[in-house]
Amino acid sequence: LTPIEVVYLAHSIGLSGLSITDHDTVKGYETALMEAQKINLKMISGVEFSSDHRGQSINILGYSFQLNHPEILRL
Repeated sequence: LTPIEVVYLAHSIGLSGLSITDHDTVKGYETALMEAQKINLKMISGVEFSSDHRGQSINILGYSFQLNHPEILRL
């Protein structure tokens, strides 16, 4: 589903909020936020960082950060 479709799906099943955690980008959140505001659905920022630990691929989830924070953008 697209981020906008996720927003409307969340709303249709009665959720009051959500976070979108795309891999290594906040673009999905930025798109979804505008639609969520139209229907009063709460959103918190989120991202899923791809990383490596001792040769194993792992994902690290980050929530509730400023979208324009330089360290988030760098990662």
